[in-house]
Parts: sequence; C-alpha cells; structure tokens
Amino acid sequence: MPKVDLNNVPKFAQLPIKPDKPKESSWGVFGDDDELGCLNFLTPQGVVDAAHLVRKGSVFRLIRKSITPSRRCSRGVPPSTTS
Repeated sequence: MPKVDLNNVPKFAQLPIKPDKPKESSWGVFGDDDELGCLNFLTPQGVVDAAHLVRKGSVFRLIRKSITPSRRCSRGVPPSTTS
C-alpha cells in the first residue's frame, strides 16, 4: 500500500465535486479507480502505533446469528443456519 502524503490531501472545502457521487463525499481524492478511500491512510506502522495506545479493553464477538426464513428453499430442504 503506498504511503499517503498528508500535505497533499485536500481540506473539506477543497474536496473534488463529482456530479455522480454523493454530495460532500471524498470520492476521487485517491484517484478514480480507488476502492479503499480513507483506508489509504492506514499504514502498517500506524497500526502498530495505535496498538501501543491500548491500555485495557474488551473482546466482542461480531458474529451475528442467521435468521432462518419461514419458507423452504426450492429443493424442499429447509435452509441451514450457522451460529
């Protein structure tokens, strides 16, 4: 991932205006083909630096239980769920 030069990042009022994009979005700042957006600001060293700031924390499971639809799928077999 290339390092972003923070001196060349536009201020909010200088964001490029793209008629086909949401108003006041930052789409196009990192190029028309960019798919990462502000994730471009993340660097391996930045992640390490942020990790050093952690003093205590909690762990949260982000898995979400699937909801089984009430109707059966087309083969007549009920869909399976994972938890």
